[in-house]
Amino acid sequence: MYVLEYKTAFNGPEIKREYSSLADAMVAARDESLYRATVWEMDGEHRHLVMRRFKGV
Repeated sequence: MYVLEYKTAFNGPEIKREYSSLADAMVAARDESLYRATVWEMDGEHRHLVMRRFKGV
């Protein structure tokens, strides 16, 4: 399972969404309207960073 954590603005709330495939999570993370997006791979109680993107980068 993959989790996308994102914000739509600098001071906005952090939102989390779960995806069953990495491809779906990566497509959602590349949305240009997101201020910050982080994709995590969930491994039981642990999570591993897959990708982090900031607006304009």
